[in-house]
Amino acid sequence: MLDTTNFLIHKLSLQIFRPMQFEDNTTVFDAVKYILLERICETFHLQIEWDTFSRGGKFRSASGAANIQIASLSSDIRTLWAIRIQVRDANMVKRQWSYQIGIRVFDGEHLQLCYAKCCYDHTAGSIQTPRPIPMVLDRFPDPLFFNEDIQCMCGEHPLPVEPVELCDSTVSDFVALLQDPQRPYPILLITCADVLAPEEAADVMLGNAVVYWCANASVMMRLNTLLPEDLSTPWDSVRVFLPVNSDHPYHPYWFYDDIRRMGENAFLSGL
Repeated sequence: MLDTTNFLIHKLSLQIFRPMQFEDNTTVFDAVKYILLERICETFHLQIEWDTFSRGGKFRSASGAANIQIASLSSDIRTLWAIRIQVRDANMVKRQWSYQIGIRVFDGEHLQLCYAKCCYDHTAGSIQTPRPIPMVLDRFPDPLFFNEDIQCMCGEHPLPVEPVELCDSTVSDFVALLQDPQRPYPILLITCADVLAPEEAADVMLGNAVVYWCANASVMMRLNTLLPEDLSTPWDSVRVFLPVNSDHPYHPYWFYDDIRRMGENAFLSGL
């Protein structure tokens, strides 16, 4: 007999900094934990004191549906903090959702956050067909992107949370981001916005890709003159520029007709 194992729904790896314009003494670590505390209490209807949340412990919602465990480790050379949230599904008795967050603190201005949301169905001994996992957008991490107290980064550049139009004034920014050896995320370049809406793509790919779009063929021609031939992007296509710090970078693209045939939702799900 085989149990259905955890099914990964969503994942993120974020480099988070304290914005330069903030002059108070709050560290980026405390700022991120405070954002998470508010989000967790709001989402799972809990009341957790700040000191307890920051230090660690076990918590349970009043209904018993959500169980939370927090652990932290601090030494002279590192600070680690992790939280696991297990939530029973409201409609399926044997289904459980798991949220896992890990933080590694580098200094008062910089940390790395890893996030994963999983689904688990306990079906030991069952001969029924596995139940489908609902694939819906995970909004739990959203406050990390839109809070003004912290800044998520893409290599040496701030991580855009909205689609960026590629125009004469942003071509140089695009090239700088593309060539950043520390860039961890793909860049999605859309030149057929009538078949793939940039806003929809940016929403789905938030935290896992940077979305650019272009509606001006002359701008694309200018960009292509600045890039190597193997990175030249055809008009009416979607191209994914993967990070350039790998040994064999791969930068696939799909034409307008391919995306239209697949359908926008199916294409975004594939991405």
